[in-house]
Amino acid sequence: MMRRFRKRAEERRTDEYEVGLADVCEAVLHGRYVEHLQRCHQPVPGWAWLNRLAHGTREELGGLAGADHVHTGSTPAPAWRAAQSFLATVVLDRAAEGAGGLTELQCRVLVPLELALITSPGAASTPPQLVNRVLAILEDHRSRNPRG
Repeated sequence: MMRRFRKRAEERRTDEYEVGLADVCEAVLHGRYVEHLQRCHQPVPGWAWLNRLAHGTREELGGLAGADHVHTGSTPAPAWRAAQSFLATVVLDRAAEGAGGLTELQCRVLVPLELALITSPGAASTPPQLVNRVLAILEDHRSRNPRG
C-alpha cells in the first residue's frame, strides 16, 4: 500500500514537472517568458526582456513600440519595459530596412543573441546593458548585410 502511494506521488510530481516544463517552453517560444515568470512570481533575468523581440509577431512588437511606461514604485519592471519598448521600435525599423524582414532579423540576430545571453546572464543584467548589446549586434548585422 505504501509503495503504491509513493509511486502515485512520484508520478504526480513527474506530471506536474512535465506540464510546468511544457508551459515554460511554450512561453519562451511564443515570446511570453517575462509574463510567465511574473505570473509565477519568479525573478525575471535580463535576457528574458529580449524574448518578445526574438519571438514575437510584428503586431506584438508594434504594441510594445507604442507603449508608455511610467515608473511607479520600486519595481525595476518599468525600466525594463521602457528598454523593451525602445528596442521594439529599433527592431521594427531595422526589419523594414532589410530584404528578409522581421523573421530573418529574429532568426539571424535576435534568437542567437537571446541564446548567448541565456548562457551568460550577467551580460545584460541592467536595461542599459541589454539596449547596448542589442544595438551593437543590430549594427554589426547591418554592416555585414547592407541593403541591396
